[in-house]
Amino acid sequence: MDNPLDEAAFQCVKIPEFPAKPRDRGITMVLEYGLGLPYQQGLIDAAGNFLDLVKLGTGLSRILPKNVLKEKIRLYIDNNIPCFPGGQFFELAYMQKRADAYLDEAAAMGFSHVEISDNCIDLPPKVKADFIRRAIDRGLTVLGESGKKLEISDPKVLIDDLHNCRDAGAWKVFVEAAELISDTGVNMALVDALTSEVDIDYMIFEIPGQWMNTMTFSKQYSYWKMLIQNIGPAVNLANIQAEELLRLSLLRLGLGADTSIEKGAFMMSKRGEL
Repeated sequence: MDNPLDEAAFQCVKIPEFPAKPRDRGITMVLEYGLGLPYQQGLIDAAGNFLDLVKLGTGLSRILPKNVLKEKIRLYIDNNIPCFPGGQFFELAYMQKRADAYLDEAAAMGFSHVEISDNCIDLPPKVKADFIRRAIDRGLTVLGESGKKLEISDPKVLIDDLHNCRDAGAWKVFVEAAELISDTGVNMALVDALTSEVDIDYMIFEIPGQWMNTMTFSKQYSYWKMLIQNIGPAVNLANIQAEELLRLSLLRLGLGADTSIEKGAFMMSKRGEL
């Protein structure tokens, strides 16, 4: 697909190349908690070039009016933006022994993707792999998730789970933010351990949300920057707020107020590379 940035204004100013959609790397997932349809359309019009995945947060799909939910899904899908319900919603269905019915309805409602996670429950690897396959059998693309919200896992446990999800057919796997990030920053030792065993492009690193205690946007921004500086502008990132999608995109390209991104427009221009 042609890169839409080639049609943007100010072509006289050169910027770094960035993968065009549909992307396998440089993915940004927005966590959406009920944007009104006009706002949703505005987000697509202004920032759709950088919007790769949308998660409808946790149980949002259970409380929205059915016609509104279907229209939200349709609007994203019609604009080539995969959409899926939050993984904890699957976990709730599993606890109630209604996971198959949940997957049936996810497909019937028009979701293109589904998340299979075990953040808050214990899901044996074979069972998790089985549900990934069951979702694929229904025509859904699966996003796995590795890690727990309330405990820190041994890196080997995460690596084994990443391999389990991939072997079962999951397209990508989210790395749980609570495992990856603390008030002191990104655990780059964990990132190094994971990337030594698993392809970096297979993982999507979650950013903690501002609903978490002491979390601020300045901290979120520092996590974006640390991951971009250490892994590269095309690192896959998740749980971005809709209103911050373009700000993250500017940081990836080194076009924002922060001029220190090594592979960004300012630093590359300073070195005469653009």
